[in-house]
Amino acid sequence: MARRKIWESPATDRTRADANYIASLADQIREHGIESLTEEQRLYWFFGGSQELWASDGPLGTKDGEQLVCRTKVIKGAINAYDYNRIERNCVILAERLNAYGYPVSIQARTDWVMGYFPHRLTEIDRIRDNVNTLLDAYHKMPGSPDIRYWGRLDWTDANSLEQNIRNIDTLLHQMITGFRYSGTFFSGQEVILP
Repeated sequence: MARRKIWESPATDRTRADANYIASLADQIREHGIESLTEEQRLYWFFGGSQELWASDGPLGTKDGEQLVCRTKVIKGAINAYDYNRIERNCVILAERLNAYGYPVSIQARTDWVMGYFPHRLTEIDRIRDNVNTLLDAYHKMPGSPDIRYWGRLDWTDANSLEQNIRNIDTLLHQMITGFRYSGTFFSGQEVILP
């Protein structure tokens, strides 16, 4: 059974403080082990700070054998498999919408990232950047949208830029769709002066 593609709101509010906090937790784990983290720090490290138990983006088995898919919280300051899957799924959704409205676009997306295996290779990260740029080229870049920079890494500012551009494309598409005239209100070539 194919998974439904569901639009997930892009995370665009990562900050340097978020990145510094994650880095400090990583340093503490390297020096003293995971046991040195407080319960609150562990919740943030593993689950994005939720007081509820969330699972990574993947299947969980239930007692009766059914599969339950849960979502993680966004762990600001670091990018994880959930973030990559959200970015890539949203790109696929935008590409499908653009194609449906006459803006031909083709991207190469992967939506099956799992915890422990991330696109650390520059070619994978650049493919994701290329997908967002391809969507922008096929449609429109909103004034004030951040540039997508290509360099040897992906940091919190880059993740914000990618997701802000994704959000902006979605916003522009919604504006275009809401601007459509109702069917039958006028015809192309009609000899009527519209107000």
